Amino acid sequence: MNSVLRTHSYKGLIYSRLPAGHEYVWQIQNYLKIDENSWLFNNPWFISSIVNMESLPMSVNTFDDWTNIGISSFTSFLGIVALKLLGYDVKDLLYLYKELLWNGEYFDNWYDPVSGFRDKASNASQLLGEFYLTLLNDNLLDKETVKKVLNSIIRYNLKEGEGTINGAYPDNYRPFGREYENPLKIKASIQQDTPWSGVEFYLASHLIYEKMIDEAKKVLKEVYDRYALAGNFWNHWEWGAHYSRPLSSLLIIPAYFGIRFDGKKLSFDPVNEIEWIILLPDFWGKAIFTGKELRIQLIEGKIEVEEIEVNGKKVKEIVCDGKKVEGKIVAEKELVVTLE
Repeated sequence: MNSVLRTHSYKGLIYSRLPAGHEYVWQIQNYLKIDENSWLFNNPWFISSIVNMESLPMSVNTFDDWTNIGISSFTSFLGIVALKLLGYDVKDLLYLYKELLWNGEYFDNWYDPVSGFRDKASNASQLLGEFYLTLLNDNLLDKETVKKVLNSIIRYNLKEGEGTINGAYPDNYRPFGREYENPLKIKASIQQDTPWSGVEFYLASHLIYEKMIDEAKKVLKEVYDRYALAGNFWNHWEWGAHYSRPLSSLLIIPAYFGIRFDGKKLSFDPVNEIEWIILLPDFWGKAIFTGKELRIQLIEGKIEVEEIEVNGKKVKEIVCDGKKVEGKIVAEKELVVTLE
């Protein structure tokens, strides 16, 4: 983290700079006017090696060639979250982040304080850092802000018949095949104006955690319809077959259970009565919630926590492997939590 802050930082916030990932190579191709049918066009990394690409302080994010410059709602917020989890006081960083990016509805995709340039797209992953904290029973943003941003993502990014695109402008400008709607005047890549099912599954799970169930179902239905229609329901083809990003679909299960786990405290806040698989780092099995009782039947692994909470209600009794316990909770076969 210290290395990142030394090379990519603005007043402590992660700062993205040009060139941005693969886009740098394509810009070189444009400058050199390399024909699409030439050998050089199909071997871009040969060009980059000639101009010593590795010597440049590049900024790469998971969206490949989707340009983010300056303070980004995606990577800069992830940086704040990382510092918080490392034990740093991030109040001032969070304040600066909001000052630079908050527009009243959501956080702008990016703003460069050096040039004054801004991109006002809504990034479908702008709350990913907050979601990580949610899984750990923590937070940086208040609930009102989180729900306001999620509603904005549904309003702008969710496109009927397409899915939830990675980035969307509030005026419905679609950049694919054109320039981004910002002062850079760079030809847009495909990554902003397209849905990734892995991002959609994450978004749906975050919506479920916030009890925005109807919105989550809309997101999931678009994913289902898109891949079922293509005959690829079990193979979400992106960079290649059986791409790993859609494994974020596993997050839907803990979202319905409302599971939050920091290694010591295990919390549940189920959407409703539910019986489903439960999968956590130390164990997996079946969980059944009836409203007054939570029962976990372990198939493999062991539950070992200091505290357990269900729906914020007072626990009447905890039984581990048939024995009532008080204090540390350890179960290898079955855990039953009875609520008052």
